[in-house]
Amino acid sequence: MRIDIAVFDGMDELDAIGPLEVLRRAAFDVRLAALGAQGSVRCGHGLVLEADGELRDDAEVLIFPGGGWNDRAPIGTHAEVESKRWLPVIEKASARGAILASVCTGAMILASAGVLRNRRATTHHGVAASTLVCGWSSGSRTESSQHASPRTWNISPYRGLADFVARSSHEVLQNAKTIAIVGASRDPNKAGGSVPAGLQGRGFRVIPINPYAETLFGEKVYRSVLDVPEKIDIVDVFRPAADAPEIARQAAAVGAKALWLQLDIRSREARRIAEAAGMDYVEDECTAVVASLHRIRKTAA
Repeated sequence: MRIDIAVFDGMDELDAIGPLEVLRRAAFDVRLAALGAQGSVRCGHGLVLEADGELRDDAEVLIFPGGGWNDRAPIGTHAEVESKRWLPVIEKASARGAILASVCTGAMILASAGVLRNRRATTHHGVAASTLVCGWSSGSRTESSQHASPRTWNISPYRGLADFVARSSHEVLQNAKTIAIVGASRDPNKAGGSVPAGLQGRGFRVIPINPYAETLFGEKVYRSVLDVPEKIDIVDVFRPAADAPEIARQAAAVGAKALWLQLDIRSREARRIAEAAGMDYVEDECTAVVASLHRIRKTAA
């Protein structure tokens, strides 16, 4: 079996050398293959590799390594997807029935060509957990070691990355200032009480939503998201998943930028509503944990 491992600047060394060693030990005809006449590549950690030659038109398996996606490095998978130079290669390989495979974020190169639509694929948990996985369509799944719930899209592979790569949860939080807390609680032992207080301590403007209270966290309480008279960046949900779709509709109605479901809360319908409204969507993550991990604080304007 003829196997080509695609190599490019910024790829992760292990993602290419690992499969190369295993497959050669199994006596397969496997090569490090470059696009065009590029003779060598500089990997993400500085190692320079010499390609065995150009990609073969009759390769039966084509493998894409990862590297350089999560940090949006100027070289690596993110840059390769932006360049679109692999699209004709993948289309031809797919047309001739070749097996297409990837390691880690190399899946993003395959996704950008549209070949992962309605297919399962494994990638880095940082991609599956909170980013838009380019090229995956509604109904498909990504799998990761973190068992995170993926976001799904159905877009043209020929658009720019900015059109179909969703922001990560920490990017959503970093770009927010005002957070409406649906399910805010006066009980500091509940997440609806402790998390908003923690966010407030980090400088976020917190707007509590609760039908039975007048003031919480020193702020006026509103009965629903629809009653809030000011602009909302994130609608943060501390209610059961069954309530999430209606809250998503309210968030869309007031023009909120993002819908965020707290830990252990997931809703396909809420996701669908949020994405249809153009909102960022995060589920099964805690705003306080994300703020702490990424040291997000807000300062007065």
